[in-house]
Amino acid sequence: MAKGTKSGGRKKGTPNKETLRLGKRDKQKASLVKARAALKLRKSKGTVNTLSSIFKDPVKFISLLEIKNKKGKVVKLKPNQEQIKILASLEDGTRDTMVLKARQIGSTTIVSAWLFWKWYTSKEPITVVLLSHKLSSAKHIYGMYRKFYRSLPKQLQRPFEINTAYEMKLLDTGASVVAMSAGGEGGLRSFTANYLHISEFAFAPHPDELKATALAALNGNKLIIESTANFFNDALHQEILKYDRNEGNWDFLFFPWFAHEEYKMVMPRTTTAIEARLDYRKALFEKGQTSNEYQDGLSFDKLDFWDGDEQEYMLTYRLTPEQMFWRRKQIEKFGTIQFKREYPGTVDEAYTQGDSIYFTQNDICKVKSLPLPNGTYNIITPPVPERPYAVGIDVSSGVGADDSVIIVMDKVTYQPVAVYRGNTISPAELAEQATAIATTYNKAKILVESNGFGGVVINEMKHIGYRNVWKTTKSKDWVTNAQNKPMMFEELRQAFRQGVIHTVDKITLGELRAFFVNDRGNIDFPKGLPSHGDGVIALCLALQCLKAVPLPTREFLPDWLRKARKEKITNTGAGKRHRRY
Repeated sequence: MAKGTKSGGRKKGTPNKETLRLGKRDKQKASLVKARAALKLRKSKGTVNTLSSIFKDPVKFISLLEIKNKKGKVVKLKPNQEQIKILASLEDGTRDTMVLKARQIGSTTIVSAWLFWKWYTSKEPITVVLLSHKLSSAKHIYGMYRKFYRSLPKQLQRPFEINTAYEMKLLDTGASVVAMSAGGEGGLRSFTANYLHISEFAFAPHPDELKATALAALNGNKLIIESTANFFNDALHQEILKYDRNEGNWDFLFFPWFAHEEYKMVMPRTTTAIEARLDYRKALFEKGQTSNEYQDGLSFDKLDFWDGDEQEYMLTYRLTPEQMFWRRKQIEKFGTIQFKREYPGTVDEAYTQGDSIYFTQNDICKVKSLPLPNGTYNIITPPVPERPYAVGIDVSSGVGADDSVIIVMDKVTYQPVAVYRGNTISPAELAEQATAIATTYNKAKILVESNGFGGVVINEMKHIGYRNVWKTTKSKDWVTNAQNKPMMFEELRQAFRQGVIHTVDKITLGELRAFFVNDRGNIDFPKGLPSHGDGVIALCLALQCLKAVPLPTREFLPDWLRKARKEKITNTGAGKRHRRY
């Protein structure tokens, strides 16, 4: 054995077993740390790459966003069926989007999410403008954008140049979001918007002016209007009617209440159907809403749970009992008219007329509308030689506000035969226009409302030399006032009810549907509509003027008038024949 060594010993400088073991562990640890770092890097790169690809897909991007559900819980945004349809319309780059909705279907949320995606992923300095009928509502929508931003992954959150209560502007792209009320459309003029979102358009003050301002400010891609119905013939309804006439550039979407999966209610299990109906009828009676079978003490044992109207509604739209029970409970809460406006099943339901409407649907259900596509002056029926006509004129200032309307009516048929409508010519020019039209129609008698600028028209017609102008027995002009206005409207309503007048132009028909009786009992017209009831006033005046226009011969008698005259002759006896018609 060599000197300096022991049996079983180790050579000098050779690590012992413990050192070898610790060294191996360190290498394994280092290797593990390195592997984990590499894995984290790969995951990080994969996440960034995945999220970058999501930027190009609105549905995937929207799935990153968070909202508060109806229970107040923060959840990921998962588009429902209605929202998916809205997304498809928004993605259509050729048409603007208009949505008539039932309440709480999520249209505002999905429009906001899509616009947030457009704004946040744009590489250009685009501007998104949010408008609502009230500033508080606009701020609520704007608040969605702030929540959307906070719900994004941290590595995707970009710095702001501006971040205030009404505006966000990204630092890197310069893209901005601005919120304002629809009543502040003057502020809108200072913006050039690439995307414009108007929420609750039907409730905006002066919506016709708002739309004109919005279109002037919109430079680029999309106008989006979504709203519930306000009242019959409101601004939204006008746009829907334009869509029906293939006017405008709209993609129109309507979502009935029963399309929303949450609008249903489990029927009570502790009672029979008969008992449930009894409870329902009892509740109505106790609220003083009905004098029904419960009050009369009739038996309920042979009655079905659903009444006739409910059964018809259920079968028409193929609704489940749970949906119908929910509907019944909501009608209990809001009343039928309000329920139909808040939760419509059809567009017509959304614009159901209430008790305050003057010309009800029963009054004008038989009236046919005439589309007048030829501009300001339209001849419906050319003049017949020797036939008598009457003209009613409602005069405006001619400065682009109210319309001046001329309506010519046939004494034989009692139907409008010509319509002029315009708001840019002066009263003096209107007098020349009216004179030319009346002369064409066999020098028809003219009745001008002398209120306001009407007196200017009358004087100008005198100056021109047209003398066939209506006068009272005391040679006074017509002045519409609180005494004769109800009479005018009532006679027009009776003419519709009796089928005497059965055709009007489309704009005038829309005006008829909007007149209502206000809280003071006066006949009134809603503010903020594109038209102002001028056609109805002109029609009333033309009808009054017809009274002063005689029929020259018996052959001109219309059938309804001949029948009425015959009945009058029969009732008064053969020896008392009245020839006045």
